[in-house]
Amino acid sequence: MTPEIQLFLKKAKQKIGQPQTILEIGSLNVNGSAREVFGATNDYLGIDITAGKDVDLVLDAHDMFTCSAITPEKFDLVICCETFEHDIFFWVSLENMKKALKKGGWLIITTPGNEVIKHNYPSDYYRFFGDTYKSLFFKGMADVFVEEYWKPQNKLKDLRPDEVHGYGRKI
Repeated sequence: MTPEIQLFLKKAKQKIGQPQTILEIGSLNVNGSAREVFGATNDYLGIDITAGKDVDLVLDAHDMFTCSAITPEKFDLVICCETFEHDIFFWVSLENMKKALKKGGWLIITTPGNEVIKHNYPSDYYRFFGDTYKSLFFKGMADVFVEEYWKPQNKLKDLRPDEVHGYGRKI
């Protein structure tokens, strides 16, 4: 997790407050975790396809409703940071994430932009832009905020963002 994503999560928390029930998709702590920002609640569940630090359940987001700990409209916040590029069926996971949110709950997503090189973990399939967030990720949601982030040294600033961050509230 980059310092820019950590900063984005802290700003998002200022907007949405401290949710009581949290589900994090792709929770394996490789270089930082959303749990460090939002983990003040005892009802925080992190899932990932690999066991490790900050992973409570080894589970694919495509299959999240096969687990009794995850039910429709259970969570105040669902977080998915730097995971969709590794998810071959990200649109299935996205719909599951929205289904897991309570009405009024928040969805936070971050992804690398096109300036980020391929990084297999275990595979790397996609890159996204702000338009994807607005027209797909947060379609039909309220209070949507999306930002494309460019590092200062990025020479292709107008073409390929380094990261994309966003959130929206289920209505």
